[in-house]
Amino acid sequence: MTHDPAPPDPLLAVRDLRKLFPARPTARRSRFQGAVRAVDGISFDLRPGGTLGIVGESGSGKTTTGRLVARLEQPTSGSIRFAGTEIGALSRKEMRPLRRQIQMVFQDPYGSLNPRQTVGTALATPLRAHALVPAGGVGRRVREVLELVGLDPRHVDRYPADLSGGQRQRVAVARALAVEPRLVVADEPVSALDVSVQAQVVNLLQDLRRELGVAFLLISHDLAVVRHFCDDVAVMYLGRIVETADRDSLYTRPLHPYTQALMSAVPDVRRGTSGERLHRIRLPGEPPSPVSPPSGCRFRTRCWRAQEVCAQVDPPLLEITPTHRVACHFAGEFGAVPADREGAPGQPG
Repeated sequence: MTHDPAPPDPLLAVRDLRKLFPARPTARRSRFQGAVRAVDGISFDLRPGGTLGIVGESGSGKTTTGRLVARLEQPTSGSIRFAGTEIGALSRKEMRPLRRQIQMVFQDPYGSLNPRQTVGTALATPLRAHALVPAGGVGRRVREVLELVGLDPRHVDRYPADLSGGQRQRVAVARALAVEPRLVVADEPVSALDVSVQAQVVNLLQDLRRELGVAFLLISHDLAVVRHFCDDVAVMYLGRIVETADRDSLYTRPLHPYTQALMSAVPDVRRGTSGERLHRIRLPGEPPSPVSPPSGCRFRTRCWRAQEVCAQVDPPLLEITPTHRVACHFAGEFGAVPADREGAPGQPG
């Protein structure tokens, strides 16, 4: 009798992670009062070489989550275990040996590169800082990494202003990969690029992931990019994860009303050309303030399914299937979005 091998321990294990920022003063309040709950008790795993996408509206906490994982922000509470080591409470000095293993690619490739440094200097600096190659081999390693991301090694003497947006982002990716990380946090890595270039960069990341075995935490509002790149997806709303699933389950059968609304906004060429009617869910209003989120379920103020229990009880993230978890009191009961639901939630289609 054969037994399936046990799944590998997660490379990244996040548990009950929270980040609170002091609320900024307003015209009515001259002093800081309360706190912005940017990330409010989230948990997830990322396996070695895996890809996890985090999606949600602006202000959902996606970027803050990425910065916490990369330890560019100090968590308020919770646990971040990377390769078995608790890094959530490490000081900047204690994190230094781990920096090369967790790299970040930012949204704006021009803003993340020093305009006064050549491409060669930008790539050589982290190699020298971490002493990864002998002094005489830095130039060779820089050229190798440029070729890895599809750039001409002669770009070493160019400045960021001499490059296109796609080329600059490739340099940013090369800088992250030069130190041979185990995890790359990519925060909206293609949203600042032309549509014609986005697919090239996403395909590049996909190829590098397969070739190098690097794990990716991809933060994006573009559900099409996430579907193409990620194995698993977590949906965030107002600092919380409301649904997690493998890619196929989430995109074919989203169970949380918020996820259903997000998915309904994604153009589907196949359904459109077949003549099938597309049903768009339009959520009313804006997300509530993260300083004083609603009681119970945070999505209830915009949800067409909300009932009295939603205001009283915060729904936990419960397992629907072994790969699918949803934080909704009625996810199992309602299933997929009704076919006749179009227009504003709660109104006739």
